[in-house]
Amino acid sequence: MHEKWTAGLVAAALLLAVLALAAPAQAKDDNVFMLYNDSDRVITSFRTKEGNEEFSNNWIKGDRLLPGDSFEMEFFEGGPCEAQVRVTSEDGYVHDHVIDFCRAREIFIKNRGISYR
Repeated sequence: MHEKWTAGLVAAALLLAVLALAAPAQAKDDNVFMLYNDSDRVITSFRTKEGNEEFSNNWIKGDRLLPGDSFEMEFFEGGPCEAQVRVTSEDGYVHDHVIDFCRAREIFIKNRGISYR
């Protein structure tokens, strides 16, 4: 009987260890998004805002995102699911769109707007 109890404790400890290791990775993944430039434009900024706040700093690493390029964004703060985004390009294109970041994992800048999934 003692051996079964010990085996059960070992199995439970292993399960808890695996869950503890997996939890931080899952939490990080919930805040990671891929931004794709599927347009013909050179994108110079991707900014976000919530409610009446000012737009954030530019999320694009470097000066611009060329057509066909992508990069990973990671948000560190909690907040509401929906946020307004503003995309601007070298040729003066400006597009505002609301994105549900609780549902989005991939954001696509198109020639005529923004989509996500």
